[in-house]
Amino acid sequence: MLLNEQAQQLQELNYKLELHSSEEADKNQTLSEAVKSLSEAKMELRRKDQSLRQLNRHLSQLEQDKRRLEESIHDAESALRMAAKDKELIASHMKSVEATLQKVRDQISLSRTAATRNDFTLQLPKLHLETFAMEGLKGGPEVVAFQVRTERETKLMKSSMLDVCGGPRGIRDL
Repeated sequence: MLLNEQAQQLQELNYKLELHSSEEADKNQTLSEAVKSLSEAKMELRRKDQSLRQLNRHLSQLEQDKRRLEESIHDAESALRMAAKDKELIASHMKSVEATLQKVRDQISLSRTAATRNDFTLQLPKLHLETFAMEGLKGGPEVVAFQVRTERETKLMKSSMLDVCGGPRGIRDL
């Protein structure tokens, strides 16, 4: 009987030991899976953190590009406004010069009829082509071409007057 009881106690202890071992194995398995899962989560966090840093660098670069583009747009707008002002100045000056040239043409036309009397003095207006520089224009190719054309027309008119008058005695520049 005592032997049976001890055998039964031994069986119960074996059963508890197996149960405890099984539970311990389950716990170890669970712990192992948890450690593996935590390790994978840690790696995923590192990847996401690295990705986030790269995105932040890219965002910073895009913001710098945006600022540069905004500055370029502002500069271009300023340049366009200046060009529009320059264009208006040039157009105004060209109208003034054209009006002056037309007056000279009219005077030349009138002087041809008076040329037979040899008693006139033609006063040619001076063209102020330097006003572009004084008005702050940079003298782009259009300005230079206009100045050259205007100077050439003025010289041709003076030459024409010299021919009409028979010499420089009757022509005076103002």
